This record gives sequence, C-alpha cells and structure tokens, in this order.
Amino acid sequence: MLGVMKTKTKQSISKPHSQLRTIGKVSCITVALLLLVGQLLLDVLLVRQYYNQPDSTVLTLIEEAVRGLYIDAPIEPQSGMVYFPEAKLRMPAAKDTFTRFMYSYNDAADNSALTVTTSAIINTTSAHMWSAYASSQTQAKKLEAAFEAVPALQSCSRGVQIYLSEQPEKGHPLFTKQVKDGRTLYAYTETACNQGMSSLKESVAAIDSY
Repeated sequence: MLGVMKTKTKQSISKPHSQLRTIGKVSCITVALLLLVGQLLLDVLLVRQYYNQPDSTVLTLIEEAVRGLYIDAPIEPQSGMVYFPEAKLRMPAAKDTFTRFMYSYNDAADNSALTVTTSAIINTTSAHMWSAYASSQTQAKKLEAAFEAVPALQSCSRGVQIYLSEQPEKGHPLFTKQVKDGRTLYAYTETACNQGMSSLKESVAAIDSY
C-alpha cells in the first residue's frame, strides 16, 4: 500500500513538471514565430519605403555614392604639382585652373591601384544619367532609362586607373612607365569613355614618384 502511494505521489509530482516543460517549449516557439513575423513586417516596410522614394532622391543617392568613392587630390601651390600621398606619386596640375583632380587608392598587397579622375568627368557622366531620366516620354520609363546610364557613370567616372602590374581586362592601355623609384606603372582608361579625358590624360602621362 505504501509503495502504491509513493508511485502515485511521484506521478503527481512529475506530471506538473512535464506540463511546465511543454508550456515552456510552446512559449519559446510562439516568441520565435512572433519575432520572425515582426522581422518580416519590418523588411516589407523598409522595402516599401525605399521604392516609394521620389525618383530624384534615388538618382541623387546614386550620384552621391559615385562621388563618395573619390577625394580631392592635394595641390602644392609653389610647384603646382598634384599629389597622391598614399601612392607616393605626383603629377603636374592641369593648364587650366578649373580642373579639380580627384582620386581613390586601393593599397592591395599584391597590386595597388590608383584611380585618378576629375570633378568635370563625374559631373558630365552624372548629367547623362539625369538627361536620360528627363528625356524619357513616360513616367514609367524615366527611372528605367536613368538606370541604364548608371554603368557608364560608374565606369567613366574612374578616369585613369594605374596599377603596378599589367591588367589586360581593365580596358584600353594608356601607357606603361617606369618612375624614379623603380616601380613600373600600367595605366588604363575605360574603352568607351573619352569625353573630358584629354586634360586628365595629359597630366597623368607626366606622373612620377617622389
């Protein structure tokens, strides 16, 4: 009799614990599902907010993203030389006083890359994007036409790209040059981009180490 009472007592104790564990698992699953649904709703709202932006805002963001890749190259007033400090290179400034040189530098371990461009080139390629948007006949096609001009904006804004080894896939070879410190520079331009490049090419051709 005592053994039966002990067995019933154990069963009565274990049953509430089992129920608690079951309730705990259900609660965890419910919370996880609520969090997942909440995240999905947030993602949908963010996507809707992005696509509901005015077209001009989207195009402005694209243009600012391209401009943000480059910084102004410092110019030494006494010598009139344009410097690229990270690359230890310099070149003469343009003959006209309106050209503003900009650059980016990627210090890769195997092959550093210096990209030299001008504000005028970026302005011109950006203008093509805006012009494509404005010239489309229907509102539905405006943004599509502008997006078609984005690859040209990205590629042409790169101006002249300078590497320390040959890069045959990078476009049109501009020159190969050994500078004073012994490095050999390989310069390239985008094949389809020529507008506004003449003064840039002239200055970059005289680039040298310091």
